[in-house]
Amino acid sequence: MSETREVFEMVTKQTEPDLGSWKQQERHQRKRAQRRKAGAFVVVAALVVAGGVAVALQDEDPTTGVADQPTQSATGAVDTTPTFTSGFLGYLDLTTGETSTTQIIPETSAIDVSPDGSQIAYTEDGVVNVADLDGSNVRAFKQTRTPDGPTGPQWSPDGSSIVYQGSRVGASIGDLYLLDVASGQVRQITDLGVKTDGLYYVSPTFDPTGRTVMFHMPTPDGDEERYDLWSVPVIGGEPMLVRRAATFGDYSPDGTQIVFVEDGGFGDLFVAPAAGGEARKLAPEASVVPRWSPDGTRISYNDGSGGVYVVDVQTGEQTLVVETSHLPAWVDDDTLSLSP
Repeated sequence: MSETREVFEMVTKQTEPDLGSWKQQERHQRKRAQRRKAGAFVVVAALVVAGGVAVALQDEDPTTGVADQPTQSATGAVDTTPTFTSGFLGYLDLTTGETSTTQIIPETSAIDVSPDGSQIAYTEDGVVNVADLDGSNVRAFKQTRTPDGPTGPQWSPDGSSIVYQGSRVGASIGDLYLLDVASGQVRQITDLGVKTDGLYYVSPTFDPTGRTVMFHMPTPDGDEERYDLWSVPVIGGEPMLVRRAATFGDYSPDGTQIVFVEDGGFGDLFVAPAAGGEARKLAPEASVVPRWSPDGTRISYNDGSGGVYVVDVQTGEQTLVVETSHLPAWVDDDTLSLSP
């Protein structure tokens, strides 16, 4: 499933596909779709590419990365949805629609904001970095360097540590590591073994107590792979199954629920009791890396086609808040960070 990795890298690492290999990959995926729902990746990936091209063609203010003029729909209605195309990390005020940017250019879109909203964790120059929200006071933790660079740093609830996914030569899926921000000490917390196929990004997130980390990884299922959610203690140990056929999990702030994307990623968005039980579909198809708002009332996600949405957990109402192909993270209840 190396094609799955290429699709996700297009979202998180802003890579451009080789068109010849892409057509071959598309034909391969269409055949796979007859056997497995993961064929939906073909459609989503095509939309990601198309969305990026459409956004790039708009005239924009180079100082803000926002399109100069609102676009007009086929019906004649003016579309006032902000368009964020800057190459820098930025922020969106959900109450006003205004965007702003920093001078930080993360290597991947999988970043995170500290619980107190004052710092960000991201990867640059092959290591985990921490900086103030405006991009100042950068600290580069060189001890987090791995062969292919760390991915997806996420803050603990108390802001004292950061979990991230490392990488190893010849392995698509790397282990999880814990970085103590104060001391810089790094500790490996999983031993997943070498896995070279499948969705390489395991999307680690802490539970609200900070005692465990949830992530997804592939599980053999006949001739195919199924992706399941697992958790591991921050002190290390054997992973425990959280939920079958689920990816990109995130705990609600009170720990009673989890949000996840159906098996394989880029699928329907669900909410379910953290202790197990029936899931409720919250948003249809092409959802990726959902994240709860700090107050637990909303969830942000990218639809894989160039749109960041916020969905109300109670009503299911979805709102397109900004047009960008990359991943959002919550700064506070009214502000999202936007990766370039």
